[in-house]
Amino acid sequence: MQMRVLVVAVAMMLAACQNMSNQQTGGLLGGAGGGALGGLLGSQFGSGSGKTVATAVGALGGAVAGYFVGSAIGQKLDQADQKKAAATTQKVLTEPVHKDSSGQLVAKQHSWSDSQKGTKGTSEVTEVQKQPDGGECRTVKEVAYIHGDEVSQDTKYCKDATGNWQASAI
Repeated sequence: MQMRVLVVAVAMMLAACQNMSNQQTGGLLGGAGGGALGGLLGSQFGSGSGKTVATAVGALGGAVAGYFVGSAIGQKLDQADQKKAAATTQKVLTEPVHKDSSGQLVAKQHSWSDSQKGTKGTSEVTEVQKQPDGGECRTVKEVAYIHGDEVSQDTKYCKDATGNWQASAI
């Protein structure tokens, strides 16, 4: 049963990739693969509700990390920096955002860096969209500075039915 669900999910993602850029396609496929692997690894830990939490945390971490590996930023960062960038994005996704009295979005920017390599980056929520089903999507501006060059991307993350953030096409 799980294999059938996986096959259908992969087929749907590949169909969705037709109108996406290479960066978006790479990010989406990387996120899906990372989420699946993270969920599988997470399911190996705990029991009862602890196992469910470990699976969800593994899937979330894997999806965000996998997205970075497949995206434009991820293609230019080494593995250690990809992990830092993914953790920074996870952090901004889990923090509350609100609009001030003038309607401007108020969200905290987070950063990461590696002083030895001279790489650094930031993640910040730039848009929040409420979904008809009560869910939420957030657009995150992710910026990395690699050897003096700026690489940026806007990535849309939506909460799935289990409360995990998943990268989706903008």
